[in-house]
Amino acid sequence: MITEFVCKKLSRLSGTGRPGRWLFLDTETKQQRCELTEGGKLFTPWCDEYLFEAGQFTGIKHRFKLGWTCFSRYEKSRAFVSDVWQFHTDTEKLWNYITSLAIPGSPLHIIGHNIFFDLQCSDFFYYLTLWGWCLDFYYDKGLTYILVIHRGKQRIKCLSSTNFFPFSLEKLGVMLKIPKAKVDFETVRRADLITYCKRDVLILRKAMEYYIAFLDDNNLGRFFMSRAGQAFGSFRYRFMDCKIYLHKDVDVTALEESGYFGGRVESRFLGIVPGKSFVHLDINSLYGFVMRDYRLPVKLIDHGWSMTVDKLSELLGKYCVMAKVDLVTDQPAYAKRYKNKLVFPTGKFSTTLCSEGLQFALDNDHIKYIGEYSVYKADRIFEEYVKTFYKLRTKFRKEDNAIMIYLCKMLLNYLYGKFAQKADCIEIADDITFDGYYREEVYDLVTGQREITTKMFNRIWRTFGREPSKVYFVAVAAHITEAARFVLYRYMDRVGINNVLYCDTDSLKIRAELLPLLHDYIDNKKLGRLKIEGRTKHLSIFGAKHYTTEKTTKIKGVPSKAEKIGDHKYKYLEFQRQRQHLRQQVTRFFVTREVTKTVKPYYDKGEVLDSGVIIPFHF
Repeated sequence: MITEFVCKKLSRLSGTGRPGRWLFLDTETKQQRCELTEGGKLFTPWCDEYLFEAGQFTGIKHRFKLGWTCFSRYEKSRAFVSDVWQFHTDTEKLWNYITSLAIPGSPLHIIGHNIFFDLQCSDFFYYLTLWGWCLDFYYDKGLTYILVIHRGKQRIKCLSSTNFFPFSLEKLGVMLKIPKAKVDFETVRRADLITYCKRDVLILRKAMEYYIAFLDDNNLGRFFMSRAGQAFGSFRYRFMDCKIYLHKDVDVTALEESGYFGGRVESRFLGIVPGKSFVHLDINSLYGFVMRDYRLPVKLIDHGWSMTVDKLSELLGKYCVMAKVDLVTDQPAYAKRYKNKLVFPTGKFSTTLCSEGLQFALDNDHIKYIGEYSVYKADRIFEEYVKTFYKLRTKFRKEDNAIMIYLCKMLLNYLYGKFAQKADCIEIADDITFDGYYREEVYDLVTGQREITTKMFNRIWRTFGREPSKVYFVAVAAHITEAARFVLYRYMDRVGINNVLYCDTDSLKIRAELLPLLHDYIDNKKLGRLKIEGRTKHLSIFGAKHYTTEKTTKIKGVPSKAEKIGDHKYKYLEFQRQRQHLRQQVTRFFVTREVTKTVKPYYDKGEVLDSGVIIPFHF
């Protein structure tokens, strides 16, 4: 059966390089409300104008007022040394100072919390473009921001602290036991604002010191510029004892992609849930549990277009398998894409399953036909990796070391996704004009792709479509996420599918009276077991990732600090991303806008009955 496919072995990494020159940056701004005129101009009497569509929004301009920098050097035997603190009130002098620290052969790493805000409001893009710096790399998605530029042999790498710590600076300060200062920006005295800003830089400096020490102390290889990159790099440096082979077969890749789904997020009730006592449960390190205990693909060995149920049963005893199958089921256990949503229907339908789903379907006689399939050699490739970091996490929990607990959790959660990561297709061309800061988007009706042209730092940067990364092996990620969904499903089944009120990837919400059904599975420490995250007296569910209790409100797309101004209506200040500033060619200040959003109860991943109960789609 074994077929020889063209494969490339995933190489181990060597080297423990660390950035030698670090600069930690924080800024404070002066603000001015911007009102639209009849012609659609965003105008304030003392500063720039730029064009928006009339009636688009009321905005606030943020201009640099003051800032702090802390320059540190890293030495392997001594960690961070020789802190140099500088206070700044002039943007041109600020960037003259910072660029002087970027010496040939040793890139300067600039760290800021949500660093684009600090760069944008301090004229970074204006001055460094004018001074001839050129773009090398740019990435801005989610909470990850990376910008790399050079001038001659000088190089600067701008990184957001959220690349490594994807939460607020206030929370980071609590973890480090360096609480963020509190000020009222309407009335704060200048001296207090200066102190406030410096404290933020201190938190950044200390956080990265802990981060680098964690890499050093645990022999985790070289420094990477994102948490996912670090997890993957550390695995390849220290833990990759099993050989993993990457294939380039187009048909197999398409099959793997069709079976790669995310976490299970479902509401089983819409509205105010009847009852007076609810329990919120989490699964301890769900993905870590799967990565430790389950066999995963390591090498493609066969691909075909149909097989028998008996043959599938035989293969699953030794190998990992992915297959397109026709199912007839009364259990809402299997993931399927339907109208761009991930649903878990009953009835008769087709989908693509991995080993865990296929075995479950075999055990329950749900498979009626097996179509295209792929077969892989299998191994527990992440077992030692997970054991190491879960053991460390347990140790740090006993020591009440919150920052180290988080770093262990980060490495457990962000590794597997690298196997399914795609990269933008990019073309770069020099355009040395010492100005230009814009973004244009064109949708190609023939290819169905969107082409984005960005001018920044004297280069034209074109992106069109996406392509697999150099380490693309989707079957690995697909197996992990599917196995995780079935761990969750078995807990749901234990308590009764119809008794689960809400689930989200690794968590469940049920009525407290049903908790005894899960008693044997509750263990706060054991990997893959349940822990009680909280208890509430009230629960209202208004959709996927949209619920409230007397303690908290969670609404996807609405910040936790948003002000509620009506039924399902919220007001908050939205920070514009870089692409929005580029579209408007804004180089010398940062724009926020006041947003009013109405998020009404809505659910389209199942059938909502008049009673509020939600049942799975039946095909």
